[in-house]
Amino acid sequence: MSCENIFKGVCHIHARLFDHRSALQGHINFFAKEFEEKRGDREKTCLDQTQDSALQCRDHTLPTVQSNFSQHFSDIAQDIKKATDACKVLAEKTTEEPVESKFLKTQRDARRHALDQFMEQQCVRSGRIDQQLEENIKLFNASFEELRHQLSQGVPFTSQTYYKFMALGKELS
Repeated sequence: MSCENIFKGVCHIHARLFDHRSALQGHINFFAKEFEEKRGDREKTCLDQTQDSALQCRDHTLPTVQSNFSQHFSDIAQDIKKATDACKVLAEKTTEEPVESKFLKTQRDARRHALDQFMEQQCVRSGRIDQQLEENIKLFNASFEELRHQLSQGVPFTSQTYYKFMALGKELS
């Protein structure tokens, strides 16, 4: 009997905690009532007006536009053809006689001169770097030959020799 009472109590608590149908139903009814009262027939009126304008466009405006288009299309096509021919004539004239302003020519010459100067500076710098690289290679080869000579004579490779060789490498880089 006590188990039965406990089970009923748990079921009752569960229903109160997790069954929200009654509260939700009240909120839904309240929302629907408020919506119907506030909006009234406004939505229906808007839909009717939209339908009327769509029907008017379909029945009156579209046929008028189609007839006007069919009447004036050939005139518009002829005007476009004339404009295209005029554009072609102008394009042919401009390609035959290129007109270059003095300003553009002076600017182009100034840029060409600046580019020539820049390229000369780069060549001089490149030459200096190549010369320095050749000197460093000769110095490094000489040091390397000296180390090879010392090793061939049986001179031990000491830490002092190692540090000297490493200092030379850092100096060259």
